[in-house]
Amino acid sequence: EDSMSSPEGEVIQQCIEIWKKYDANYTLEVSLEQSLLFIDQVMRSVNDGKKHNTKNQIRPLAPATGSEPASVFARLNLTFCRQLKLRLTAENRVLFSSAVIAVLRLMVIQQGGDGDIRKNLAELDDFEKEAQEAGGENMA
Repeated sequence: EDSMSSPEGEVIQQCIEIWKKYDANYTLEVSLEQSLLFIDQVMRSVNDGKKHNTKNQIRPLAPATGSEPASVFARLNLTFCRQLKLRLTAENRVLFSSAVIAVLRLMVIQQGGDGDIRKNLAELDDFEKEAQEAGGENMA
């Protein structure tokens, strides 16, 4: 219960609640398209009412324009794709854990440090690389 009172815990709880809308059968995996919609919805929910500098908010999906709905892939922000590091199964599905980690990555990148998204992304990538290398050394 205490872990859910932290900001991260609250975000994870939101992820659980929102995930149910995309995975009604509780398989803990969804299509890539559904995962992108899920992440977009969670980030909108998390950022609602917050007073961040909105210029640092990268929208996962551009708004649909025109009368015909655009495919999620046509609306996808490529900078956003790099930030996600979504892992796909052999069937091109996204697991719940991967989608939640993607949400947490976005939060760190968009809200961390001095608000410079590119700098925050580079720092997070460096940290992950160092952690992976250190983990590899411990595994030997």
